[in-house]
Amino acid sequence: MRFFMGFAMAVCLAFPAAAAQRLFMLDFVFLNENVTLAARDAYNAKAAPIAARHGVELQATLDPVRVVIGPQSLDRLDLWTLPEPAALKQWGDDPDYQAMRVETLAVHDMTHLTLYLAREMGPVRIAPSGLYWVEFLRFDEAGFNGDDFSAYMAEIDAIAGKHAMRRVATFGKVGRILGQGFQAHWMNIYSVADPAQLEENLRDPRFVERAAMRNRLFDMDKSMMGVFQAR
Repeated sequence: MRFFMGFAMAVCLAFPAAAAQRLFMLDFVFLNENVTLAARDAYNAKAAPIAARHGVELQATLDPVRVVIGPQSLDRLDLWTLPEPAALKQWGDDPDYQAMRVETLAVHDMTHLTLYLAREMGPVRIAPSGLYWVEFLRFDEAGFNGDDFSAYMAEIDAIAGKHAMRRVATFGKVGRILGQGFQAHWMNIYSVADPAQLEENLRDPRFVERAAMRNRLFDMDKSMMGVFQAR
């Protein structure tokens, strides 16, 4: 199986070059039954140097601690940067990567593993350790309003700040390039100073009051929210 064949040209058209916005691959990892994260670590140890030949670099690894909304079987979220979409095809076509095909299929649940391309909408500041709140959001196309979304984000950021949470990554222009996972449009990542403060944020009356706006802006059945540990 060639994971990065057949989509490069379409993705190039969807993601024009933008000097101020790096291109990321959002790698939602699902493992086969009885396969551990140690196997994924060993896989990345082999695959990442091959990817680096083509300018694809692993920037952050986030392991789910608690998925509040979304797929409970998610095992990991890896964030990769790349110079252009064509680099994925170059990586996928690399003979050394092709030689890993058996291992790739042995480790990963390919019916659920999903890859997305996205632009960073602000500098990504994810430390190699720490706790993070991740929101992977699908806009509700019937009720989405850009001005309402901007107002909502300003309010949510202000509430998070009260509880020592800070937005450290934002990804937009999200496009699915592999897998059958749900399509989303936006990702926010917030640093969490203390799990108790995250719980306070989720119980904050102002946050709770924004439920109606969240439900109007987003299709929550096709969104994901959860606590992740960077490593």
